Amino acid sequence: MKLYQRHDASLPPLELVPCAASTAYKIGMGLVISGDSAAKVGAQEVPEYICMSNKTGAAGEFIQAIRVSKDDTYIAALSAAGTDLKVGDKVTIDADGIRVTATTTASNTAVGVAKIVAFGTSEKASGDDVLIKF
Repeated sequence: MKLYQRHDASLPPLELVPCAASTAYKIGMGLVISGDSAAKVGAQEVPEYICMSNKTGAAGEFIQAIRVSKDDTYIAALSAAGTDLKVGDKVTIDADGIRVTATTTASNTAVGVAKIVAFGTSEKASGDDVLIKF
């Protein structure tokens, strides 16, 4: 995922976030702080940061990231076809931490965290972009 539109039209500052040893960080990966270091976001977690560089982490090192804001709009690819998705649906984060899924519920319970605000195409195929807010 990546920043699509910022609410105040300025560039977000890059922040240095502590790395976890042997973690493979990728550009666009959602991150949360866990155990004093950055970890890949879980499917039902709102990311705190978006990674801005490719790097294998080492203890004591830092990774560049931008902070996620509820007011900003992000763009991410669908990891599966989302033909039944609608604007306003909330979907989960894919296992790669970069894309979003077409999953909105599990066992009839809402589980999504990324609210869809627009679609890149009307097909909503796997790999197509969606605009999301957290």
